[in-house]
Amino acid sequence: MIRIICILMAAACISLQSALPAFAETVVGMPFNVKGERLDVTPPAGWKIVWMEGDPKGEYFVEYAPPGEDVETWKTGHLSIIRKPYPSAQTMKEIRDAKLKVADVALIGMVKRLSGSCAGYEEITMRTTTANGLYSALGGGYCGKPSENAPLGEGAFVAFYESKNFIYKVQYSWRPQSEAEKQSSLWAIDAAHAKLYRESMKSAALCDESKKTCKTRYLP
Repeated sequence: MIRIICILMAAACISLQSALPAFAETVVGMPFNVKGERLDVTPPAGWKIVWMEGDPKGEYFVEYAPPGEDVETWKTGHLSIIRKPYPSAQTMKEIRDAKLKVADVALIGMVKRLSGSCAGYEEITMRTTTANGLYSALGGGYCGKPSENAPLGEGAFVAFYESKNFIYKVQYSWRPQSEAEKQSSLWAIDAAHAKLYRESMKSAALCDESKKTCKTRYLP
């Protein structure tokens, strides 16, 4: 158990959205084209990019929100997609030796941190699958702890996808806007939105903008 915890700590950076350095060919916050493989995820109709930052050739993240919402104070929904390099060779060896997958370790570590910081955290049972040639670990949960922008708490579906060159994190978040919404399910999300977000996550597939194989575009 101690060894597994150490692996989780070493791989924690996979699930964290850290500050990224600025790059000459990008403007912080503005969309840009990504070079090489990326994860193609179809967001709900009408959702727009509200923030994008990072390295076109390496680590980056992009955020979407429904019409009229912004990156800081969104209320009804939020989608983030992160592309990160794999952990160090030593960490990768430890994960393999423990008979685990990077996606599993990243998700377990993230849920462990969230449950540790939120009393009564309602965890969504972790599932693993292989679809569109990608291995993924899916989970998430709901925290009823109030915050400035989420007085009734916040929930999320989270998935980590493994490709040859990168690990991807896709997260759909929601903040119930009424007690009725909060009580709609154990995770404070109604069936329609839960289905919408899960179907979007199922659409995830690798693509390459330079080869014009992506269904979604970061730039027109």
